Amino acid sequence: MLGRLGYEPYLHQVLELLAIAVEPSKRRLGVGDLLMGEVQRKANELEVDMLVLHTAVDNLPSQKLFKKHGFIPLETRKRFYPEGQDALTMYNDNVYK
Repeated sequence: MLGRLGYEPYLHQVLELLAIAVEPSKRRLGVGDLLMGEVQRKANELEVDMLVLHTAVDNLPSQKLFKKHGFIPLETRKRFYPEGQDALTMYNDNVYK
């Protein structure tokens, strides 16, 4: 799921990757890579300047996937999720080529 964070003609167009999920039995088969490729293809199609996302600070497999696709850690947000977990904000500003 992609959501628009904001767009003004004089500002950058930014989308947030709201959710990406792979069925546990299908993990480590390249499905996440395919999904991320599609997210980036869609962002490129929309001429997006930047993608941002949040992932749990202890979700190291997801962080590895996101880094592989050009995302850079930005900040930790305390108690971001409803259950009180911290989140890592990541961004990719090399989307539209």
